[in-house]
Amino acid sequence: MKLFKNNKIMNNTVKLILFALVFQSAFMIKAQEIDINYGYQFGTKFSGDSDYLSIDAGNQLGVSFGWSFSDNTVAQITYNRHSSALLIKDRDVSPSESKLADLTANWIMLTGIYYFSDGNITPFVGGGAGYAFVNFENENRTIVDEGIDTATRIAFSLKGGVTFWLGEHIGLKAQADLFLPVNGFNLDAIFNEDYDGFRSAENIRPISPYFGLNGGMVFRF
Repeated sequence: MKLFKNNKIMNNTVKLILFALVFQSAFMIKAQEIDINYGYQFGTKFSGDSDYLSIDAGNQLGVSFGWSFSDNTVAQITYNRHSSALLIKDRDVSPSESKLADLTANWIMLTGIYYFSDGNITPFVGGGAGYAFVNFENENRTIVDEGIDTATRIAFSLKGGVTFWLGEHIGLKAQADLFLPVNGFNLDAIFNEDYDGFRSAENIRPISPYFGLNGGMVFRF
């Protein structure tokens, strides 16, 4: 089975340009709130039960730039990075679970946050939409023939948590995240729309949710 021609250099260049535009915009329009967080994401399955493709659990790092529209609402530009591995278990090509490739997912989202109070302890919920840019490296050549191309998917997110304000300008945050990429991470780019011989690619789920927990700091200006 042949895979798509690898265009990682071009896709990484586009990704870097998008990152630069996001952060340039954040600094040109002075952010009123900056969040920095680090945590753990629990992985997800794309398909199957005994034969499956999945994302292993891993770490996540995030930063958000926010602008207040009222005492209780904040609009954010959010960047999150997940580092993990793409796993496969397939009775034909990998009877025991194996790593198919290292995976890095970069999420850029426009999100909205609602704070339920304005005291020292402030619960919040939020949601947003944007894109996930997924890069595969160190592919398992005993299973796939060539490199796996970068995937770009429309994605949605939900979040909720609580901020503990230590003062007027700084606080500690605990947060849960749910990421929802549409059509997973574009598995056609892995199998070139040819699933013959891959039982693990049967019944691909259109949306594979990722759940994560993290904590961090919030700064207000």
